[in-house]
Amino acid sequence: MKTLDSKAQLAVSALLGLIVLHAMMLVALFTHAELSPPDFVGPLNAAVIALQLIAMLLIYCANRQRYIWVLLAALVSIPGVGPHKFLSEPDALQLSPVILSGTLFILLLARYGLWVGRDRQDIQAQDSAR
Repeated sequence: MKTLDSKAQLAVSALLGLIVLHAMMLVALFTHAELSPPDFVGPLNAAVIALQLIAMLLIYCANRQRYIWVLLAALVSIPGVGPHKFLSEPDALQLSPVILSGTLFILLLARYGLWVGRDRQDIQAQDSAR
């Protein structure tokens, strides 16, 4: 198994964290837990988890387009666990660990996507200069 660089390890860790958060929201939805999300969020969470898994696989494969998928995974994660939840959720204080960790994971993913995208543009610029 190949070893990922530290930036990719950070992104994969953030993706795993987001997957766990969204999976737990699905479990809460199915069990009708006290703080469960509304029913219409179930398909959205499933789609978000699928996109996050795709982004993780592309990181492991070192796909050239992975930064696009990572940024997309970060973007679609915002409605479920983004910082706006502090303003829109009546139970925001009880959900604050999820909101804070989700926001951190989203920021880490966005940072990785920007790193990889910038590095890719630098390589393309060097290639075209040759």
